Amino acid sequence: MKRRYRRYFVILEEEDKGFSISKSEGPKGYGKIEVRNDHGTLSLHCQNLKQLDEKKERYRLYLIHTKDTEEPVIVDVGPLQVDKHGKGEAVWEFNAENVKGFRKAIEVFDVLVLAVEPLEESQRIIAPLVGYIHKEKTRWKPLLQKKLFITTKEEEKPEQKQEAVAPKEEKKLEKKQEAVAPKEEKKLEKKQEAAVPKEEKKPEKKQEAAAPKEEKPTSSYSFEKDWDTVEKANPAQQYIESTLKIFPKVEPFDRNLENYEWWQIQYNAQTLYRTYMPFIAHIETMINPYYYHYPYYQASEYQRQLYGYQHYVFGICYDEKKRAKYYVYGIPGKKTSAEQPYKGKTGFVYWHPSHYQQFNQEGFGYWLMHIDAETGKVVEPLEATKAST
Repeated sequence: MKRRYRRYFVILEEEDKGFSISKSEGPKGYGKIEVRNDHGTLSLHCQNLKQLDEKKERYRLYLIHTKDTEEPVIVDVGPLQVDKHGKGEAVWEFNAENVKGFRKAIEVFDVLVLAVEPLEESQRIIAPLVGYIHKEKTRWKPLLQKKLFITTKEEEKPEQKQEAVAPKEEKKLEKKQEAVAPKEEKKLEKKQEAAVPKEEKKPEKKQEAAAPKEEKPTSSYSFEKDWDTVEKANPAQQYIESTLKIFPKVEPFDRNLENYEWWQIQYNAQTLYRTYMPFIAHIETMINPYYYHYPYYQASEYQRQLYGYQHYVFGICYDEKKRAKYYVYGIPGKKTSAEQPYKGKTGFVYWHPSHYQQFNQEGFGYWLMHIDAETGKVVEPLEATKAST
């Protein structure tokens, strides 16, 4: 049996307004769907969302298959909690060939929706964030509406009457517009072509020259620059860099490797058991995809080594166009076989010296593992270091 690995990055954009903690910026979301054989993991990271009064309403995540409009599949992933800083995160594991028992593979799902679930009666779908997995927009809202809200017979009757009457009125209006509008439009077009060209060209040039000056004074950066370049940059890079914003940027080496940038990630329950980059559990699942079903039962070698130093570093190696070339995990330790993770079998083959003051000891450094940003596979771009016994 061949091993299968796939991943999808989903950018969630603002749909319904009114749920941002900032007046100048809307909420943002990054999602990742990762599949190893039949084991799938959905990770979601949201920012700039306002907290809700959970006695009245709460955020809820839905995964939707909209292609079959007769029998759409709507999976209730579960609630999402948001902290006082506007951040919310969720990780959900599922069977990739039979998602939540609907007999549908994950590949057929095309929309990820973060909706507001009212605890009181309501017939309205409100969605602060929506992401299209395959980049193609679909009419998901009527399908979710039909699934979540069952209308009564009394409510259905007036709707049917309106549907029977409205088309006739609309057709009449359309015919009138078709008969009148084209003539008026053609006349206007001719007049504009004959009289205005020379006058119009001059103001356009002035506006083009003046516009950049008006756009320059903008507010301080949050995520807007990322979103302006989403189509140009790798979505995986955008996702990882947005996650790294909450960790301190460091220079762990006296002589840094060229074009590398580093972040320090502390050893704690919040960082150890998340299974996506830049967290350490990502490389655990690369070795054994099923390990993190039971993460608390047995500590791994990575966890045992990190416990002694209480942190690790994550790096990105960029090319000349600032695109990610490698993602790098750095495990602290000495240049000895005893402190080389898994004796180098998992990719930690290069050791680089460091002189962190808090670890003021001779021979301290980091064992580095490189992951190709395009393929997601472990690579060895640097010459392997021979560990001492």
